[in-house]
Amino acid sequence: MDSLIGDFLIVAVYLGICGLIAYGLSSSDQQTEGPEKQAQASDAAEQGAAIGGLASDFIADQPPAKNDTENADKPLKSPREYFQRDIRKPRFWIEIFALGAVVVYTCIMYTSNELTRQNFEASERPYISLGRADGVMAEFAESKDPNGKAGLKIYIKNAGRLPALHVSPSVTALTIPPITPATHYGPAAFVRSRNKTDGSYQELGGDTVAGDSTYVFFVPDVLPETVVNKLKTINNGTLFMVRGEIPYCDSLGEAFCKQFTLYWQSDPLATFGSIGLEDCWFYAGNNARPSKNPNIENLPPCESPQEYEQRQKQFAAPSK
Repeated sequence: MDSLIGDFLIVAVYLGICGLIAYGLSSSDQQTEGPEKQAQASDAAEQGAAIGGLASDFIADQPPAKNDTENADKPLKSPREYFQRDIRKPRFWIEIFALGAVVVYTCIMYTSNELTRQNFEASERPYISLGRADGVMAEFAESKDPNGKAGLKIYIKNAGRLPALHVSPSVTALTIPPITPATHYGPAAFVRSRNKTDGSYQELGGDTVAGDSTYVFFVPDVLPETVVNKLKTINNGTLFMVRGEIPYCDSLGEAFCKQFTLYWQSDPLATFGSIGLEDCWFYAGNNARPSKNPNIENLPPCESPQEYEQRQKQFAAPSK
């Protein structure tokens, strides 16, 4: 709505400026012709006084003066003279308002199409969140070996309609106070690159999460089983936290990233809680360092449809 009002204001200002320019030119032209017409009228009055009472009828019937005929037949030379002539015609103003109407219509259609596109993308794009349908966001995957290490299953849900592409979670799991070393798991970067020499690409990894479905991200060997059993007891004096980020792409070439923090709640809850899920303020795809190899060019994290088509044509087999 605000953009439509802005378009109308722009067109209104445009038409107002045109009107002011036209009015100024018309006024200056009338002021220039005023003294000439007054001189002609004065000469005619003197002639009428000399000739007598019948002179007025004679003057009314006589043809235009020579100067007027010359001015009427005089060809126009400059664009300003053409403009001064046309501005007095109603057709000129009809064309101006028709042009303004076309401009307004074009602005409205452009704004409407842009809003339609944005609404479509917002309604169809993938939306990543945490949790299964029953609300469980993560859980331990206990080892069968009492002396082994337990893993961690994190449930990532795509609440959108289109699939989330190249879903590449990375997490850091740690205990406070530190009982075991922190665990880091996931890809080191969310970056694509192209070799300028041979034209080859280094594509993103990750998985595809279909629309309205849940994906299980498994982190192996997070904690020893003895520590997991201790966390499940009441007042164990240990805080277990998992911090991570989930970068992903949509099919239109847009990159997104969500960051989260999970913490373990001991008995009687015995489940993971979430501090929050929000947009990443930093991730490797947005701040990839240039390669030390001058032949390697970093590309945007997500491939656009136009880039995909161009690359397919580039590597397509020649037709026989």
